[in-house]
Amino acid sequence: MTILCNAVGIECITLTSANHAWNNINLHGNWYLVDVTWDDDDNSDSVIYLFYNKSNETIQSLDEDDSHATEGMWSSSPNCMFDSNLYVYSYAPSYVADDRYVYFFVNDNDEIGPSILKIVDTLNGASVTDAPKKISISGYPYAVTTASSIDVQQFVDRLYRILLNRSAELGGISAWTMNLMASESTSAEIVYGIMFSDEFKNRGLSYADGIECLYQAMLGRGSDEAGKNAWLQNMNNGMTYTSLINGFAGSQEFSNICAEYGISAGDMEITEPRDMNSDVTAFVARCYREALLREADEDGLNSWCTVMLSGEESPKEIAKGFVFSPEVVDSNLSDGDFIKLLYRLCMGREYDEVGFNGWSEVLANGGTREEVFWGFADSPEFEEIIAGFGL
Repeated sequence: MTILCNAVGIECITLTSANHAWNNINLHGNWYLVDVTWDDDDNSDSVIYLFYNKSNETIQSLDEDDSHATEGMWSSSPNCMFDSNLYVYSYAPSYVADDRYVYFFVNDNDEIGPSILKIVDTLNGASVTDAPKKISISGYPYAVTTASSIDVQQFVDRLYRILLNRSAELGGISAWTMNLMASESTSAEIVYGIMFSDEFKNRGLSYADGIECLYQAMLGRGSDEAGKNAWLQNMNNGMTYTSLINGFAGSQEFSNICAEYGISAGDMEITEPRDMNSDVTAFVARCYREALLREADEDGLNSWCTVMLSGEESPKEIAKGFVFSPEVVDSNLSDGDFIKLLYRLCMGREYDEVGFNGWSEVLANGGTREEVFWGFADSPEFEEIIAGFGL
């Protein structure tokens, strides 16, 4: 079979185990296992297709005596991930055509993964890029892809090597590849899935090293100093890698990398308010540091960012919320310490003696802390701080 297929331009290799031989065949960029021996049951009255264009997983599930356990010499042979045909006792074409396109069944086994159709030809001069992402055949929905599973596997393995410092295991590379080919996940979402995996977290990388990984994974280069410092500041303010992945996903560099593997970059859906606007997050993080003398907690940061993003409260009102928060009130600050807090928060500096004495006198003569707060909040210095965040 290897000789016949290669003679007509179909890439085919022979695989062997200790007691058996079968074939690995490349159809339209996707590899399948074909075992003509086991599909011949020596019964002239029946023809079966149980071992025709199948995945490694399907063949192994049908093999009870490990006859398809490949010898070590074949460890680098292409991974077969898909079943192109489910029919066992009757043959059905592995392709379907409509008025404009011809599609080839890449996977027709729901137990393995999404059903996918690959465009292998076009009719009437139509461009493949015009083809729909999903079609329906006999009422059954299929995802459509123009990518080769081999190309997509290489894309996924590249991400594993950069982000996890290892090559991808069969289960991982199969799952991510099928998600990409079926348009169940975008390329950017694959990066997100790996970055937020327990394995990546357990690497214990600093933010600086994590950012460097994303530069390599999504831009194909090392970081530039200004860019890395800006992203590092965002992370230190409480933003997550989601914002960075989303930012890089829209770059031409990531688009070019994805195009090399025949896939689109896609985008990332941002769900946490702290990742939606770096200036808002930075302003809230500063309020935590200057008013509460600590870094923001995740829930609190998201809550305050939600308020700011909605326009429900102004930056000055947000600052007031921190100054009169239960955390500050319960600390029982003296009038002097209260004034010093306002200098840090609203002036961006330590107090000067003349100003400190003047505000102390206001409080001593019956002025309220809220009146003093607004005196600081309406100052040119705080207006300038707010403007510095673009708010």
